[in-house]
Amino acid sequence: MTSSPATPKPFSFKPGSGSAPSSPLARSSPSRKVSGVGKDTKAAQEPGLLGRHEETTFHRQLRSLLLDHKKARSAWEEQVTYEGLEAVAAYTQADEDTDRLDAALGTVEKGSAHPEEEGLSFRKTQLSKQQQLASVLFDREGALSDLRNTVKSLNTILSRMTTIQAQCHALLLDASSAKGLEFAFEAAMWGTWTMGMLCESVSNLTSQYVMSTAHLEMLVEALLSNSKRTPEGLTGTELTKMSPREKEALKVRKRERLTEAWAMLPFLEKSGPGSERYFEDICAVEIGRWESEGR
Repeated sequence: MTSSPATPKPFSFKPGSGSAPSSPLARSSPSRKVSGVGKDTKAAQEPGLLGRHEETTFHRQLRSLLLDHKKARSAWEEQVTYEGLEAVAAYTQADEDTDRLDAALGTVEKGSAHPEEEGLSFRKTQLSKQQQLASVLFDREGALSDLRNTVKSLNTILSRMTTIQAQCHALLLDASSAKGLEFAFEAAMWGTWTMGMLCESVSNLTSQYVMSTAHLEMLVEALLSNSKRTPEGLTGTELTKMSPREKEALKVRKRERLTEAWAMLPFLEKSGPGSERYFEDICAVEIGRWESEGR
């Protein structure tokens, strides 16, 4: 009859102290709090961690998966920051220009009561504004196409993340079967964190990117709705009762909300134990040869 696993003791090992025992089963029990995370992770990385010659295949495979997940997260964020935000800005600018030119064309048409306005000058003015409008509409559709491509790329990267997450869980099961539950869930891998804790963090981070990708897809759909000139949350009857100024103000607010939501990424935790930054610091402190293998 096996005894139930002991409750992990509070974290006591300090990276860099050089006092950690050489055996991974003898090191102090893991904790989710690491002293000094983010202060000098490079200096604290190697001393006291499991040596290269003590690593198993499971250590090497886990580190490789964690590095791959880090690369996928970086690629996702670059797509959002550089490609996505640029396309959102281009789209909203083109949409504003479309509204302005629409209004200008309407003003000219209403002021054309005098016969002389039907002359060459009037037709040239109309043609110029129509050409500008066509150019702006082309720009707007191009930006919308860029956004669709950005979302497609985000989904491709997300697929890589979820595959890595599944591989982490498969590795955890293999380690449990080959080395025992203590190795997978109780014994520290390099410093103080267990394989189970590291795999759980990958899972938690991946779920944030799943939600964020779905959110950005919905924002693009909202842009599609806006391009059809149907402000959100209004029935056709309510829309007809609004003045042109009220309709324009509503569209402006919608554009602002879309831009802010895309930039803020509310489903990604920005700080604390669930954030990507915190996990990056943990990996730098807890995983042997993290920086050298990640180059």
